Amino acid sequence: MEEAKNIKKLKNEAKYLYEELQEKEKLIKNINNNIKKLEEDIIILNNEREAKEKGIGKLKVSNEHRTKINEGVIISNDYKSLTSQKKNLLLEINILEESMKVNKDSRYELKCKINELNIKLNDLKEKKEELVEKNITDPKELLKFQEEISYYKDKWNRYDLLIKELEENNILLKDSVRELNFKTEERNNVENIVNTLRNYVNKVEIENIAQCLREKLFKGYPCPVCGSIDHSIDNLESINLIKNDTSKENLKENEEILKKFNERIIILKNNIDSYKKLIEQQHFKIEELGEDFKKVSIKELEDKFELLRIQFNKYDEEKNTIENNIKKLSEDINKKDIEYSKIDTIVTQNTGRLEKLKIQLDKLEKQINAVKINLIKLKEELKVENFQERSKEISENDNEITKLEINLKELREDISKKLLDKENLIKKLSTLNENLKEKRVILQEKIKE
Repeated sequence: MEEAKNIKKLKNEAKYLYEELQEKEKLIKNINNNIKKLEEDIIILNNEREAKEKGIGKLKVSNEHRTKINEGVIISNDYKSLTSQKKNLLLEINILEESMKVNKDSRYELKCKINELNIKLNDLKEKKEELVEKNITDPKELLKFQEEISYYKDKWNRYDLLIKELEENNILLKDSVRELNFKTEERNNVENIVNTLRNYVNKVEIENIAQCLREKLFKGYPCPVCGSIDHSIDNLESINLIKNDTSKENLKENEEILKKFNERIIILKNNIDSYKKLIEQQHFKIEELGEDFKKVSIKELEDKFELLRIQFNKYDEEKNTIENNIKKLSEDINKKDIEYSKIDTIVTQNTGRLEKLKIQLDKLEKQINAVKINLIKLKEELKVENFQERSKEISENDNEITKLEINLKELREDISKKLLDKENLIKKLSTLNENLKEKRVILQEKIKE
């Protein structure tokens, strides 16, 4: 029984070992397959790595080549910049030359115009000189005529005024004498009336006094006036007192009239004396004027003066017209001269500027030729036509290299990982093989038992 149990146990152990061996063999087979797969992948990755390394090798350029390409780019840019400067400079020169041509044409036209105006100005000056030489009218003569006319006119005016005043004073004198005679006659009449009235009033007053005395006389008494003692009252004349009173008023009125006549007569006599003195003075002034001015005809003087004045005005008008034209021409010439000077200054400045620009252009062309020679040499040396495009290509290649290097790094990392995985699988396989070998020995021993 014990032996049977042991045999059964051994069979079970042998079976378990066999199954384990089967599993191990399957695992070893899988590991071998994986190792094979890894080896294939590693080969593919290595091929891919080699291709990328070759690609990088093709894309890479030497530092010397890169430096020369950069130098070529700089020279190309310099050449481009210099040719652009030359283009701008040529454009500026062309514009300046066109402007100078316009200014020179304007200057020439102005010069011709100024010469033309100067000819006209000289003609006008000559015309003025001829006019002055031919002029027969002297302003002094005109002034002399004017003074002479004024002198004789003044004398005639004074003479006419004195004659007029003399006539007026004679009329006034005659009127005053006439009025004096009339007033004297009137005054004499009034004076007679006054004397008559005054005698009458005096007589009446005496009679009235006598009447009063008579009425107071007594028979046998002496009269206080005459001393008589014989008084005859019956023969006394009766006097009307009212009539007496009217005579007084008439007397007073006529005395006033007489007074006014006397005052007026005094005034008239004074006036007559004044008029006589004035007439005498006027006669003296008329004599002072002399007789020479009466021999001169103012009309003839005025006609001569008018003729001279017309001639002088015509001369003066022509002279003023010429002088105004000379002034206007001179102003035009001055304006044209100023304009000419401005344009001439511009032409002079532009000529200097153009010379500087041409010198600058000459220097620029020398620079361009030098740069062009260097550029051609570098192109021939590097077999490159366009340095900018080559530089761009190198830059693009550098970017591509960067990408390839990143991919190459990833590939190397993948290869390293797969090699590590292969190594681990080989180690694991070796361990499994050892273990399998041991298990087989154990299994054989179990079978033997």
